[in-house]
Amino acid sequence: QTTQILGPNDAGRTMTPEEFDRAQIDNDDCSRYELVNSRLEVRPIPPRYIRAMKTKLIYWLENYAVSRQGIDPRHQLITVLPNELVPISNGNRRHCELAVWRLPGYTPRSDDIPQIVIDFVTDASDKHLAELHDKKTNLLTAGVFEYWVIDSIRRVMTVYRNPVRVQNVVGARIQLVVHESEVYTTYEMSGFKVKLADLLAVADSYQD
Repeated sequence: QTTQILGPNDAGRTMTPEEFDRAQIDNDDCSRYELVNSRLEVRPIPPRYIRAMKTKLIYWLENYAVSRQGIDPRHQLITVLPNELVPISNGNRRHCELAVWRLPGYTPRSDDIPQIVIDFVTDASDKHLAELHDKKTNLLTAGVFEYWVIDSIRRVMTVYRNPVRVQNVVGARIQLVVHESEVYTTYEMSGFKVKLADLLAVADSYQD
């Protein structure tokens, strides 16, 4: 069977999850591909300031993983991958800018759900924010523990937590807005902190 090669011109076409999973992405294309409600969605590569923030987060996460070795065996292996597709049970395939797995001694398979998913707000339109809200519902339903949405436009980071995951955690909120002057500490990686001001400063340095 001939393998389909998807490109930007295929945006909007109807596909089954099986067709999407078998297809290949044009190697020369850096767009983001998703399958949402049986429809192929194609989004452009994020601007440089968002890619710079993503690079900084990867650096922090990988340094954290190294620092935990020998301290807490549960954290000896943290896998961080950019531009991952998260499989959703309803057939959707949701793209995320960063996926984090905490699976000691194990390399995640393509169908393994990450513990933490990270995305960035690329524009302030109501349509884009609604899309992220819909993605949040998909991801948490699939079993993602935390979904971080970093918004350099409004200078905040919103954290959505899986209600099942934190139901026995005293004082835990299922949605938390972190402001620029604040530091976020996740329940999922003991000791890891996101200093939002430092991350936003990276974005500011790449603004044209």
